[in-house]
Amino acid sequence: MSRKTIAIIATGGTIACSDSEKGLKPSYMLNEMLNELEELQEIAVIRPVQLMNKDSSDMTPEDWTRIAVAVYKELQYVDGIVVTHGTDTMAYTSSMLSFMIQRASKPIIVTGSQRPWNEAQTDAKRNLLDAVRVAAFGVENDIRGVHIVFHGKIIRGCRAKKSKFLERSELDAFDTINYPLVGLVKDKHILMNPILQISYKNGYKDQEPILDTQLDTRVFMLMLAPGFNTDLMDSIKEKTRAVIIQAYGLGDMPINGRDTLVPKVKEWLAEGKIVAVTSQACYETDLSRYETGKRFMDMGVIPTLDMTQESAYTKMMWALGHKGDIESVRKLMWTNVAGEIWQLGPNGHANGGPKTLDVMGEMARYHELTRRLYESNTQLMEVMGNIFSKIKNSQPS
Repeated sequence: MSRKTIAIIATGGTIACSDSEKGLKPSYMLNEMLNELEELQEIAVIRPVQLMNKDSSDMTPEDWTRIAVAVYKELQYVDGIVVTHGTDTMAYTSSMLSFMIQRASKPIIVTGSQRPWNEAQTDAKRNLLDAVRVAAFGVENDIRGVHIVFHGKIIRGCRAKKSKFLERSELDAFDTINYPLVGLVKDKHILMNPILQISYKNGYKDQEPILDTQLDTRVFMLMLAPGFNTDLMDSIKEKTRAVIIQAYGLGDMPINGRDTLVPKVKEWLAEGKIVAVTSQACYETDLSRYETGKRFMDMGVIPTLDMTQESAYTKMMWALGHKGDIESVRKLMWTNVAGEIWQLGPNGHANGGPKTLDVMGEMARYHELTRRLYESNTQLMEVMGNIFSKIKNSQPS
């Protein structure tokens, strides 16, 4: 089988960083990294694109558009694409790319690193090698659209979140939220989630991708906390079309006492503004469960269902770029565009109507089961790696 052609689009981040007088700063150019990692040429024919070289903390919606346009352009020349990116806002970029580039029949892999390229214990080279392997592998194995490949995990791009738990390696920077892992990478071996493979085969195959970069960036993300001064909402209302409130639990917010949000939310909605809610706890937002949620649902607040906060934020910008009125935005937010939500039931009503029951949906709703799947697959990959190593070592050179 001939080698695949993979474009690597470099945007900066820790993977391109080196020390400076003021701290770590992206300075490595893509060609320098490729010259130091000759093993990449054994995996695929590399087409390098140095798009930018910036810390991902400096990423803007305009940069998301630049990246999407570059990816879309390269799709016509290559079999798959890898985007190198900083980890701080990688989940935002991968989510937005999922909405900006639709019907992609080829893999678009986003990766980066926790440690700089030239550091002795860097994870940069491993992650880049893994990303190119998955991009090349995905061409004929039904990995289509945007995914993050990081620390051996393959995560759907609009389901990723940067997080770190003390019991895990500091290099394991990303989790999959409300969705199973797509697959795992161990050395040169790739293991796909067999349940997801069933649905991935029904993806956009042999179709032309669509570039859709219409955005309205007048979206504000507000994190709720006890004692929040609701008058602060007045200061952002004039320049904002939509606010997404990071609420408690299932999307609950105060309805009584000094901290109640009810009057301010009513004002926003009465003026044609959009109010949506997501969960600080990464739960699915369900405003029908408690009075502190149902009050707002009855007013017209939009729950963002099981989307990540990053996906909800970027999708709201994208939705506002296409629709203006609340009901049209609500309908688009509740439409599954890139796997960011589980599909709603036939009546299209969130929190009030049944969802289409499927094995993946039930599986993803339980974090414990997803965690066990990851751990068991990790152990399986280690066993596979050991077996392949023994076979390779036993063969005569």
